[in-house]
Amino acid sequence: MIGRTLGSYRIVEQIGMGGMATVYKAYDPNTERFVAIKTLPPMYSQDPTFQERFRREAKAIAQLEHLHILPIFAYGEEERIAYMVMRYMDTGTLGDMIRHKPMALNETHRLISQLAEALDYAHSHGIIHRDVKPSNVLIDQHRNAYLTDFGIAKMVEGALDLTGSSIIGTPQYMSPEQCRGERELSPASDQYSLGVILYEMVTGRTPFQAETPMAIIHKHMMGEHLPLPHTLRPDLPEAAENVILKALSKAPTDRYATCTALAKAFGDALIDYKVPEQVPDAPTLVEHGTTFVTDPTELSSPAKRRFPTLYLLGIMLLIVAVLIGLWGVDVFDDDEDREGAVLPSVTATPTLTASSTPTPTETPVLPPTITWTPRPTATALPLGQIAHSCGDGGNLRFCIANFLGVTVEEFELDVPGRAVEPFSWSPDGEQLVFAACYADDCSLNSQLFIINKDGAGLKPLETLSMNSLSPSWSPDGEWIAFHGNCGLFKIHPDSTNLTELVNQQSVCAGDLRWSPNGEWIAFVSSPMSNLDNVAGVWLVRSDSREAQVAYPIPAWTGSSPINALAWTPEGELVFSYNNKALLMDTACLETGCSESSFAPYEGVIGRSWLPNYAPQWSQ
Repeated sequence: MIGRTLGSYRIVEQIGMGGMATVYKAYDPNTERFVAIKTLPPMYSQDPTFQERFRREAKAIAQLEHLHILPIFAYGEEERIAYMVMRYMDTGTLGDMIRHKPMALNETHRLISQLAEALDYAHSHGIIHRDVKPSNVLIDQHRNAYLTDFGIAKMVEGALDLTGSSIIGTPQYMSPEQCRGERELSPASDQYSLGVILYEMVTGRTPFQAETPMAIIHKHMMGEHLPLPHTLRPDLPEAAENVILKALSKAPTDRYATCTALAKAFGDALIDYKVPEQVPDAPTLVEHGTTFVTDPTELSSPAKRRFPTLYLLGIMLLIVAVLIGLWGVDVFDDDEDREGAVLPSVTATPTLTASSTPTPTETPVLPPTITWTPRPTATALPLGQIAHSCGDGGNLRFCIANFLGVTVEEFELDVPGRAVEPFSWSPDGEQLVFAACYADDCSLNSQLFIINKDGAGLKPLETLSMNSLSPSWSPDGEWIAFHGNCGLFKIHPDSTNLTELVNQQSVCAGDLRWSPNGEWIAFVSSPMSNLDNVAGVWLVRSDSREAQVAYPIPAWTGSSPINALAWTPEGELVFSYNNKALLMDTACLETGCSESSFAPYEGVIGRSWLPNYAPQWSQ
């Protein structure tokens, strides 16, 4: 898109990206100024009603003229790309200001009042936002708030209705009625989301937290385990706490009549507040949600470290292995870090989302193309290479080890975030797909990225607003399967043909493994208190939605008892359950698998059988 022209606007750089939209900085020659252009993915045009819905919603949003709503200058469609042109702001977001720390109460009231006025104005024009959250609130140099992303959720809600009841939104901020999938939402739904933001501004955290998006949605609906704000903010007046709790009422009729009534009640509760406060510093641009943010002018070349001593050690070990035949080093270590069935929830989002929504006008953000400057380094041994995370360290990092597990290359990008295992290689061994998130919030805001093995060509996969984890590349290179909001999806590496394989109401999928012939995907489904799913090892045909429980396991708590799920080179499924290896009789793939289809396995589970090893199944 860089250098391309949409209408009269010339695209200069990518400044934001999320599951539902991508945002670019563009130059308008007519006004000689920069603008922000938000584009919706071409895949949405697969919905025959999308163009009409886009024009209708964009026109309504463009007519909103309010001091605290980011203005839309124009909108249009060109070569199946729908776009909106808006004011360009290069400061930060409310999410940047909060950053896991409480804000001054008087400052909180001022900003909440601005957002409340903006929401009530939109509501008076018949527009419900549907995705009110801190990353959709831009902050200018005078610390004033501007609400953005009106109508985006509604535009894409039916574009790829994968399940027939898809929920668009960000789990941490969704109202109970939105969590239930109700399509006709009232202004009270946005007020609930505003109440969540108010709670977060006061306490430094969102009210409901859990390991998965579905668990958070369940808490919103049931109101479970809500920490009272004063337990996190002792100086909070009781009257102010009551205002927050009323805004978070489960029933819409129990909330305030309007958002401005909420803001006024909060201000009234602070009249006698005497504790001196220090207003936080101006926003510091950091990552929030599923967008990884940095200052393009300060982006340094990624470090690519070499490990000459370890590399030589690896060669020596290889010689020893050849001499004494120790090929058993390929055995998978059950204690190795893994993204098990209890998967982080987005986000996010994605924003999740439940996984994450985009941060359309947040700037500056991850540039469209990351240029890596490799330094001379050792090359992975020809017998195989293993991709793995190098720890968080504050920035995106990943390492490549030789077949013995000795790290020979390390890549680090000057972009906040953390790569989340497992990694998965493309069949040709030239690219990797992995999930990444902000280091403190992997449970909700993970997003998928593809990168070349030399560290070049970092690009996101557009998986809507879902929290996306545990990617696995198909043996033919055509598909990437992944966990999306607990469900199981697949998508082409070019972000087209997003397809649901297993509904998120049936499973919470993790540890995805393609069979060598690409016909089956095995995965672990974790127990979920709010789902009637069956925990254990599942199988699904990769070209259909025919899923079956291959090995049911009683629900567990804590870490998963299932380890080392893999397919042998011959196409037999093997895994370790409570430190006991089991092998599947492949005949059950056609007749139906059950616990009796598995027998004890006496061999070793090869490390090369896992997707983070290239070439897979080479040993």
